[in-house]
Amino acid sequence: MVNNIYIFLLILILATSYTLYYVFNKILLKHFSIKEIIVHAYLWSAIIVLYNFKNDFISGFKKFNINYFLFIILACANIIGNILLTFVCTKDLNFGLIEGVAMGIYIPFVTIISYYFYNNKITFENFIGLILISLGVVFASK
Repeated sequence: MVNNIYIFLLILILATSYTLYYVFNKILLKHFSIKEIIVHAYLWSAIIVLYNFKNDFISGFKKFNINYFLFIILACANIIGNILLTFVCTKDLNFGLIEGVAMGIYIPFVTIISYYFYNNKITFENFIGLILISLGVVFASK
């Protein structure tokens, strides 16, 4: 029961952050360019993260090895995703549809990757859910 409450809270916070991301981007785009939004959002993100997690930042450098370059790839993926989402906000496009279809594609990919590479289990209900998500993506994209 407690796990369900934590999962629900996690989902609620995540959904709220997605909503705020969209709303704040729309407001900021009236006053700033996409590049200015990305630069300042990442600048403030870095300041907040470094302030709150400075010890982890330092300990991460102590573990420097070839895997550390995955941080660079992760950072590039974050930047590309945020630039594209901010760009969508500049257009007269249905943000919810674009985000929904992207998530509908992303979820089955991550589930399959998790199954094959990280030994996560897929139940019959999960499998049916993936089929329904895929069908939803097809209908939503029409």
